[in-house]
Amino acid sequence: MSRNIFLIFLVGGTVSLTASCSSTTPPRTPWQRGYSAGQADAAKRQYFAQRNLYKYEAERLQQSRPLRRYSFVIPPDPAATEKMVPYTITIPVEQ
Repeated sequence: MSRNIFLIFLVGGTVSLTASCSSTTPPRTPWQRGYSAGQADAAKRQYFAQRNLYKYEAERLQQSRPLRRYSFVIPPDPAATEKMVPYTITIPVEQ
């Protein structure tokens, strides 16, 4: 007897739980569905644009002429009133 009551409560609770979860979400309008689809499409377009940018940049670097870098150490100006430290400038030059 107590087992039957337990099963009734278990089944009743499960049915009421699923019914309450599904009834709380309002139906989506066609505008909302289109807006979500547009957002997904915009994200895909941005992803592919960025991917293609990197892809074509890598191809261009492989096809370009060799790049040589020249580095120069620039000493501080001895006549300056502020103390400065030497710094390095690197200039890329295509061969």
